[in-house]
Amino acid sequence: FDSWGYTDCAGADLDAVQIQSISVSPDPPKIGEKLTVIIDAEVKEVIEEGANADVTVKFGRIKLPKTRFDLCEEARKANAMISCPVEPGVYQIVQSVDLPKEVPKAKYTIDVDAYTVTEHPMACLEFAVQFGP
Repeated sequence: FDSWGYTDCAGADLDAVQIQSISVSPDPPKIGEKLTVIIDAEVKEVIEEGANADVTVKFGRIKLPKTRFDLCEEARKANAMISCPVEPGVYQIVQSVDLPKEVPKAKYTIDVDAYTVTEHPMACLEFAVQFGP
């Protein structure tokens, strides 16, 4: 049994980025295969260098330490379709990653809290992915 889902935990329409939808292929994600994530979002204010995201991953009963990512730098490293500064507008972001065969079968929860360079809330997402029974 494999499944996934997400919750937009943002506060009303106050965030700098409004997530419209997120889809994955294959759906559900499969260990050992390429995962493509498609995000449709509306950017409400300019996203400049220095924007960051705090990511916390839990799998099973194990919680990994929170990690902070520089969003503009990560976009550059991933050869993303957008780059900073990101002007207001509607965007579709498509990103692929290989899921290693070594991923332990468990329920994963991934919390993402993103902020602009001025620490204004940018987006908040909670992902849940179940690999295996």
